[in-house]
Amino acid sequence: MSLLKAAIVGEGVVGCSTALALIKKYPNIKVTVFHDRPFEQSCSFGPAGLFRIDNPDNKEYGRASFKWFAELYRTKSGAETGVKLVSGHIQSEDKEKLVDQESAYGDTVYNFRWLTDREINELFVEPSKYCIHYTAFAAEGNMYVPFLKRTLQQSNVKFVQRKIDDFDKLAEEEYSLIFNCAGIDGAKLAGDDNQMQPNRGVAIEIQAPWHKHFNYRDFATFTIPKTDTVVLGSVKQDGRWDMQGAKVVKEWCGLRPHRKQVRIERVEKKTKQQKPYTLIHHYGHGSNGITLGWGTALRAIELAAPEIAAKRPKKEMIDKFPTELIFEMYSFLGLRDLTQIAQTNSRLYSIAHSEKSPIRHRMQQRNSEVTIELVKSVVQPQEDHGYAFELYRIGIVSDIFEYQVDENSELNPTRIHFDNNFSVKCCNEHFDNPEKFKDELVASDYIEPHKCYKENFIVPRFEDTYFKCRNLEEALLHAKNHLIFLTSYYATVRKVKIIAEGGDSLLDSLVSIIESEDINVAPVSSAFFGAISIDSKAVFSSKLFSKGIEAITYEETAEVNKSCHEFIFPEQIRKKVYENKMNEPIKYQIHHSDGSGREEAKSIWDIMEFVPDGAIEYSEDESATLTNKSGQKFIVKLNYEPSSTEFRFSACSTN
Repeated sequence: MSLLKAAIVGEGVVGCSTALALIKKYPNIKVTVFHDRPFEQSCSFGPAGLFRIDNPDNKEYGRASFKWFAELYRTKSGAETGVKLVSGHIQSEDKEKLVDQESAYGDTVYNFRWLTDREINELFVEPSKYCIHYTAFAAEGNMYVPFLKRTLQQSNVKFVQRKIDDFDKLAEEEYSLIFNCAGIDGAKLAGDDNQMQPNRGVAIEIQAPWHKHFNYRDFATFTIPKTDTVVLGSVKQDGRWDMQGAKVVKEWCGLRPHRKQVRIERVEKKTKQQKPYTLIHHYGHGSNGITLGWGTALRAIELAAPEIAAKRPKKEMIDKFPTELIFEMYSFLGLRDLTQIAQTNSRLYSIAHSEKSPIRHRMQQRNSEVTIELVKSVVQPQEDHGYAFELYRIGIVSDIFEYQVDENSELNPTRIHFDNNFSVKCCNEHFDNPEKFKDELVASDYIEPHKCYKENFIVPRFEDTYFKCRNLEEALLHAKNHLIFLTSYYATVRKVKIIAEGGDSLLDSLVSIIESEDINVAPVSSAFFGAISIDSKAVFSSKLFSKGIEAITYEETAEVNKSCHEFIFPEQIRKKVYENKMNEPIKYQIHHSDGSGREEAKSIWDIMEFVPDGAIEYSEDESATLTNKSGQKFIVKLNYEPSSTEFRFSACSTN
């Protein structure tokens, strides 16, 4: 089954927001954005992007956008995104208009309040009778939309300059999902001209660095500060002196796609050749495109869910794919990538925070905590990390040393541990006599504690780190940031616990979402929820290695919920092979310990339900090429050792 292709018609703020929301939730979709003119000629280029809602009916869309801007403001540079905080005032002679503003976003923005008569008269030259004040985000169109576009291009979204005058033509090009985000032109294409009218916006930009607050006057004129300029909008007023002497640097005029209400509607259509496709209309934001664009995009993506669900396999769960192979596939990811997958995975985040999510409120629950335990810390000399570090790197030595620095700044190794496999991979003498081996390591050229200390290669010793957090989201953020910090010292963290009150319900809800038919979940996400422990606390435990992923598990705190998918270890894979997976014939290779190999016509794994037909190609060197749903290719080898009756799977990316 081929990947679903989606077309976004419109490159403005609404189109780019829709495209980004789509790939954040469904990253395996192939997305193309079509536009008929350069972005600089669109009505999304000029606005200062102040957060303000005209219609109180759009309150929830605005609230969702505000949270998105807050995330960008908190995590990225304003020079990159164009998002900044700005305060200001809206004046009016009509109190009811300002009451409507309070109703629309008063409890969303920061510092909303009504000005007193004294404040109004002292602040303004020609004051109106009523005035409100608030602080909110502003996303400058000429910076914010290019940021969205860059983010999309990094996710392989294509941008094509081409005028679309017929949605059917796109459907004939195998675009089965089409989003109409083309503003006024989109209304014409949809036959919605009678509901849409242009809203003419006229503005100039001036250099007035002393002007720091926005100011609206009866919703007809405004001044909004941008990064380097101030935007004066809509109508020229005579007799205003506060901008005298300011240099005009740009003039701008555009037609906004004004509609009584934003249109977000799903329509099932067929081409003249009877080819079915889904068309989702998403336009009519008027002057609130930047304010509402992200929130309405999330709603548009929800409408697309049935079409997306119909185009993917019904069950892509962990029991359809050997867990060990999944971890091998993703072993090239660094710790930063792992934390993104395990803690802020975009698909899971979107699912958990969608309006209809049964766990949305639980993500904001109070009294969550995260504990991070450092169990490996090593010294890495400058030129050659040496034998000891090599043992650590390949996982033979669990803990090389715990270091303590004495008053003379000399390191004293105090403890060394080996795992159970050490005797197999190293000589028994070292395993049986760890003290002797410790002394050899310290005496070797590779490990010279004092020298390493002087050259600043000492890894600080960390005790278990504990954070008390206000909610689960904050706990996840603490865990992610601290893990990245630890690995910058070549420290390996084995265990992370994130504990939330009422965690059993939280986990139950997450698992039910992932197992549902209408949610697209990649295997790595399934692996993350591979084994569930049910107790009054939800505990996440992960083995993390600086070179990649070895395993993701849940720590058992009580009886494992048997209805959930169990975590599959190699011996469990073997069990599945012999007891459950010998009836479906596919060709595979077996390696014997004596070096011989033979072909069999029986299945050892249920891989064909995960990959498309013909996606496994076999080669003469007793390996196979596997292509997964997202088009990634892997070289797969299957090894069998009769003495242990255990299968070993390994894979490496060819991309």
